[in-house]
Amino acid sequence: LTADLKAVARVGSGAISQILDVWWAPTHLAFATEHVNGPTLAELVAEAREAGKTLPLPLALSVVLEAARALSVAHSPFSSGGAVIHGDLRPELVLVDPEGAVKLTGFGFSRFLPAVSPDGAWARTEDRAYQSTERVLDGSLEPAADVFALGAMLLEAITGQPPFGDRRGASLAEAVSKGALDLPPLDEDLARVIRCACALDPAQRYPGV
Repeated sequence: LTADLKAVARVGSGAISQILDVWWAPTHLAFATEHVNGPTLAELVAEAREAGKTLPLPLALSVVLEAARALSVAHSPFSSGGAVIHGDLRPELVLVDPEGAVKLTGFGFSRFLPAVSPDGAWARTEDRAYQSTERVLDGSLEPAADVFALGAMLLEAITGQPPFGDRRGASLAEAVSKGALDLPPLDEDLARVIRCACALDPAQRYPGV
């Protein structure tokens, strides 16, 4: 864990929320991160949904694009910290400050997530809707998993709906294992980007971000 967190701290991107301290409490691991004065992407999407709207398309694209740029730096083997994979990217971990700047948080802890399986026995099933099929089925942690998460977040950001609809538990597990995204009619260019990013076979996804 210490090595992972040190690698995150060395990633040279201002769009990645820095881990300031880590300590063991009596019953759990605790950590402090850089404060970001702004909502998460999940909160922005929920606020728009409650108003019967979706996020303005330029805002949705801008947030996901900035997240992709941060991941591109993190994934680079030539960055100061070496390649770092997030592995648990989701809208709750994408923060947007009042000026529109994006910060990603949650780096360094993905390998310590509870085990997941296609039987639906997950600790927080809604989080798994952004994890790739291979990540869910066998725990594989490669850059392609982050590419999948970006595509899933883009879908939710522009439609206001989770990438696998309202499925939960075993139903969600089955949909994830089959890559059965809930893809409504969209602009064809956007739909193509999402389908490529979220391809069932990681080799068919974009090779980088």
